[in-house]
Amino acid sequence: MKLRTLLPLCPALAFSVLAWGDAAGEAKIGEEIVEEPAPESGFRLPLRIDQDPTEELALTSNEPTYLVIGGKGDSTGKLQFSFQYRMFDEDSDPVEAWPWLEKMHFAYTQTSVWDLLGSSNPFKDITYRPSLYWQQVEAQEGRSPDFWRIGYEHESNGKAEDESRSLDSFFIHSGWFFQTESEHNLILASKIYLPFNTSANNEDIHDYRGYVDFNILYGRPDSWGATATLRQGSKGGSAEIALSLPLREPVFARTGGYLYMQVFHGYGETLLEYNENVGTLFRVGLAIVR
Repeated sequence: MKLRTLLPLCPALAFSVLAWGDAAGEAKIGEEIVEEPAPESGFRLPLRIDQDPTEELALTSNEPTYLVIGGKGDSTGKLQFSFQYRMFDEDSDPVEAWPWLEKMHFAYTQTSVWDLLGSSNPFKDITYRPSLYWQQVEAQEGRSPDFWRIGYEHESNGKAEDESRSLDSFFIHSGWFFQTESEHNLILASKIYLPFNTSANNEDIHDYRGYVDFNILYGRPDSWGATATLRQGSKGGSAEIALSLPLREPVFARTGGYLYMQVFHGYGETLLEYNENVGTLFRVGLAIVR
């Protein structure tokens, strides 16, 4: 199925990636919190919407952390780890002087495509993605998003000369949380990019990835979950779909063990090949955080 056939879904998705809740308690949009315990294998990130943001752990997971193997040619493995750090607590002197600092976060995500068939098993390309942002998570009624991130993100591959790729963007990241009658979580989100500094080697990168990530996430904290991320520019686009299934009881919060299957189709799986169509790649492996 061509990527263009997925485009009619984009307005309905109008949204960006978060993951799914991580501890006790459940919430429905526009309703009071239901104080029933839920498994700590959550599926909503960075924290559940029924939790006071001041109770958020200082260091938490951010995007999924996984190792998957498959693909084709020299793109046989993919490794990612990600975390976020809340920089100030509610009792700190900076927050007493400037309360908005309590919601400031630093995050870092690193994604590597690994040539496991090469003579020295080299990493084909690595994307480094630090970000700094203000975050608000609170259940809302009506059409208002339940989640906001507003901040700055740098993305680069750390290479030199002709293989160097980098860009800097401000972003607005918002999402809506829902829960079905069968207690499945549904998240719709969008991450809008406002680029202001792009390397000369990839100045047309947004022709292949657009300016918005569209995401949909669906599943249960104690069962399977599925995610989809869509990008579309004027010359190309991509779709990444992941399916995960718990393999063990969680160690803590959203950290545990999951069977993780991922399909990527289209342009720009790596920054180095942002304008190359890699076709369809299927990989399977394990995730620590989904």
